Amino acid sequence: MVFSNTVQKVFRDAIKECQKRRHNLLTVEHILYAFTMSMHGRVLLEGCGASSAVLRELIEGFFRSKLETVPEGVSGEISQTVALTQVIERAVRSMAAAGRKKVDLGALLVSIMQDDESYAVYFMKRQGVNLLDVETFVAHAYREDDGDSEEGEKAEVRAGEGQEGGEKGAKESALEKFCVDLTEKARQGRLDPLVGRTRELDRTIEVLCRRRKNNPLFVGDPGVGKTAMAEGLAQRIVDGRIPDRFAHTSIYALDLALVLAGSRYRGDFEARLKQVVKELKSKEDAILFIDEIHTIVGAGSTSGGSMDASNLLKPLLASGELRCMGSTTYDEFRNHFEKDRALARRFQRIDIHEPSRDECFDILKGLSGRYASYHEVRYTDAVLRAMVDLSSRHIRDRLLPDKAIDVMDETGAAVHLKSCGLACDKPGFKPQEPAPAEAAPASGTDGDTVPKGLHYVDILGLDRKDAAKSAPQNASSADAASAKAADGAQEEKTGAKENPARRPLVTLQDVDRVVARMAGIPLRNVTGSELSRLSHLERDLKKRVSSYFRNPAGLSPRIAIMVSQIARLETTVTRSEAEALLLENNLIKTLSPKYNILFRDDKSYPYLRLGPEAFPRLSYYRGGVDRKSRFFGPYPNGTAVREAIQIMQKVFGLRTCENSVFSNRDRACLLGQIGRCSAPCVGAVTKEDYAKDIERAAAFLEGRTRDIVEDYERRMWEASEAWAFEKAAFYRDRIAALTTVQHQQAIETTGGDTDADVVAVAVSGAVACVNLAMVRGGRHLGDRPCFPKLGVRSESLMPSKAEIMTAFVRQHYGDGMPVPNVIILDGAVMSDEERHETVEAVAEAMSAAAGRRVTVVAEPRETRRRWLEMCAKGAEIALARHLQEEGSQLARLRELIDILGFEPDDGDPMNFRVECFDISHTAGEATQASCVVFSEGRMQSALYRRFNITGIEPGDDYAAMRQVLERRYRPVTRGEAVLPSVVLVDGGKGQVEMARQVFTELGLDLSVIVGVAKGEGRKVGLETLIFPEIDGVRREPLVLGTMSRALMLIAEIRDEAHRFAITGMRAKRAKTRQSSRLEDLEGIGPKRRAKLLTHFGGMKQLSNASAEDIARVDGISAALAAKIYAQLHGSQ
Repeated sequence: MVFSNTVQKVFRDAIKECQKRRHNLLTVEHILYAFTMSMHGRVLLEGCGASSAVLRELIEGFFRSKLETVPEGVSGEISQTVALTQVIERAVRSMAAAGRKKVDLGALLVSIMQDDESYAVYFMKRQGVNLLDVETFVAHAYREDDGDSEEGEKAEVRAGEGQEGGEKGAKESALEKFCVDLTEKARQGRLDPLVGRTRELDRTIEVLCRRRKNNPLFVGDPGVGKTAMAEGLAQRIVDGRIPDRFAHTSIYALDLALVLAGSRYRGDFEARLKQVVKELKSKEDAILFIDEIHTIVGAGSTSGGSMDASNLLKPLLASGELRCMGSTTYDEFRNHFEKDRALARRFQRIDIHEPSRDECFDILKGLSGRYASYHEVRYTDAVLRAMVDLSSRHIRDRLLPDKAIDVMDETGAAVHLKSCGLACDKPGFKPQEPAPAEAAPASGTDGDTVPKGLHYVDILGLDRKDAAKSAPQNASSADAASAKAADGAQEEKTGAKENPARRPLVTLQDVDRVVARMAGIPLRNVTGSELSRLSHLERDLKKRVSSYFRNPAGLSPRIAIMVSQIARLETTVTRSEAEALLLENNLIKTLSPKYNILFRDDKSYPYLRLGPEAFPRLSYYRGGVDRKSRFFGPYPNGTAVREAIQIMQKVFGLRTCENSVFSNRDRACLLGQIGRCSAPCVGAVTKEDYAKDIERAAAFLEGRTRDIVEDYERRMWEASEAWAFEKAAFYRDRIAALTTVQHQQAIETTGGDTDADVVAVAVSGAVACVNLAMVRGGRHLGDRPCFPKLGVRSESLMPSKAEIMTAFVRQHYGDGMPVPNVIILDGAVMSDEERHETVEAVAEAMSAAAGRRVTVVAEPRETRRRWLEMCAKGAEIALARHLQEEGSQLARLRELIDILGFEPDDGDPMNFRVECFDISHTAGEATQASCVVFSEGRMQSALYRRFNITGIEPGDDYAAMRQVLERRYRPVTRGEAVLPSVVLVDGGKGQVEMARQVFTELGLDLSVIVGVAKGEGRKVGLETLIFPEIDGVRREPLVLGTMSRALMLIAEIRDEAHRFAITGMRAKRAKTRQSSRLEDLEGIGPKRRAKLLTHFGGMKQLSNASAEDIARVDGISAALAAKIYAQLHGSQ
């Protein structure tokens, strides 16, 4: 085995570089560095997707930091590393196994990439090149021009084979082999007619009549009839309903998969596609149609290469030599087709929207003849209308007319099988000889007929009994006819074909059953119109309510307790289910019913905000949104927003400083100096460039990261080719940062699910956790666990998981939270009936709230299923952590109750309530008292209160404590408030005595008072609990010690009171110090205040001025000056 000339040259260059740098070891990195110095090596690296310039820079950094150099004057022999020896041996073995005589550069690079532990492979992977990329390029697109190599001989043989194949293929037209002639199919009557779509079809013809860029592109959701547009145009051509210039036009549908199938190498694919194009150009009146046209982007290309099917077609599409029609979905158009701007601008986009129900009915009416003939059945207009309405209402994961056509097709098949005696709606069903038609009962129980005593109204408002009477050849008569003797079955079938009137009739009940099967819902939820459903709802509601009182013994403990406490029943009628959901949500939060599931009313979800300024500011934001700024989110927590801001700073250099700081800077701040801000405040970046960075940041937040990476890669390559390596390194670092974020936060999506919420529930004992996983812009922003207030203390009273999940969705999105495109619920916790009702109700409510269609999924599959599993695992972890923390808190609370001896009346420690008071001031200034509340095992921040203390001697803490206690507990004496279990006072005997006096005056229980006196050096753990004197007896003070869990709980409550008091006092003090005495003067507004201060220079000079001096200020009259003077000197 020998090495090719190029490989030998690479080895020589590597050895020279090793000697030049005075290295004593020849490594794999030296070999890869020599690749960047060789023309063949650079071609190979660039073809695989790596940049030679960037790679050379990375390896040079490796040489400087990782390899030792031999001192000058010291001679040493160069030896190759074990890793390099293994690389060469692998290359030799692979070539020998392939029957090759020489090792070329491609084999050597593949061998290098097989060593995952080398820095060389690490540098290649940093540029997005892996082993598969290298193997693909070497196998399909790389050929080494090495004079005497056997590769040249094989290339000649391969070219000869291709020539022979071309001669053989000349006998068979490429259009016949790889395309389908739609016009010919239309002539043969093999295409379904196109009903409606006149406006879109006329626009298509107008585009095709253009001189240049005459290529229409149909864009729409799956199932709306994009492919049918091309078939409808072919049918128009055949029927002659087309302009004269299209009279002899043929439409060919390209099968791109067939062009790719069997191609042995890239040139084979190109030859096939070029042959198709050549034959189309030879036909003056030919139009090419490519269904799912987004697949041509990248089709036939190799890794790192740029020549694909789209690039082969672009020149012909722009010049008008080739007319092409295409179809694609909105998601694929946005994610693939639109990214190739050169290709997208050669097409004229025509939107194909979902048809209305009336339009869909016309479509079904136009197609019903063909389906009726195929299935040998009959469709009535009432049945077709029912198919449209029921499929639109209940089959939510697809669009019209596709799902309505499927219902028509499957219903026809079901009726045909039933007429032949082959239907089996249930397992083990065996057809039996039916009773004579005249003896058939008027009602049944199998769902085909109406139960006796009930009156159904169908979707069209027709009585089903009347519909049955008007169709004597219904399903039951068809069953009877199909059950005749075997010798007459064939005759009956032939007669049905010849006489359509003898065919079985598709009934409304047949449609109900098929829609129920396709949607996976109970039959009764499909049957009937809105009036029928409302009547059923009324009966179901009446039945459900009456069941609470008929059999109390059969009720669950939770329902039994609720029923025992019912005072009265009230009924409220709403116009829609969406309105009912909103009303229920508002009533729960307003009335706080004991047994309802109540989630914390948290409207503080944070957002990331891009301001409306000339140089927009990137900021963390909470609150209501406005139209001037751009908001991204919501994020599950503040940490996620701050991480996103750091990424924006590092990658895009956006400013985060306040506007006041930005407007007054004369030099760049620290962020600008370290490269985290582009420093627009000092003109370091133009307004246009900063605006581009803003748009890139918005694209990143919306999930279009790939566009940004491609743009930065292009800029990096341009900079490296221009030898601007610092600039190239700048873009390289940005690419690396984006790639890291994409790896950390990106999740697998299904195309359109770039914005989705996933909801899962975990329950343990009497505690539940609802976990919300938020996906925005294709990035997983994080999870937000919620722990609802269930109002129960035992598992027997627990609501079901389905009830908890439904309550969360209603309350979460009912508070005005942005609704994503997709909401995924854990349907495994619901029954089939609950699942359907929940999905239908939530989808209607969310769509109404969002003003657009919102998809609600309760039985996710594939990718969405993995999302749900991830969310469910997060719920379990959050619940376990919560239980652990709650268990520790509960242990501390029980110990405190035992030590103080204050057992709650009902024995439930969750009902133990503590209120703690503290006083804060600065030398008597801005005195303020705080009251914090500990209840239900945690601090209740919503119940905190602050009290402004006035009318006392500054600095008198005893008087301040007396005032706050009187103000807080005087309502207790009037029955307007409840006395807590414990009243903690931050202070010693003096403060406790003050509290005792207040409680004695108010006639309250003195035993609830406990003082917390600080220990030596104010160290935590040395506090002493002080008790008041009751009837001349004082309980001994308690010193619990540093290891007491009860004392740690008391210290936590006391410190929270101290924090709350200090923050309030500081805010009050700052407000007082920042205010001016002029603000208290009557008749003085902002402009006059400014004039007075400007004229006199300050308040001191104004106070020393006379009334005459004040009157000299512009805008101040003599009367007003006298009034100001009097107010400043206290004479008024």
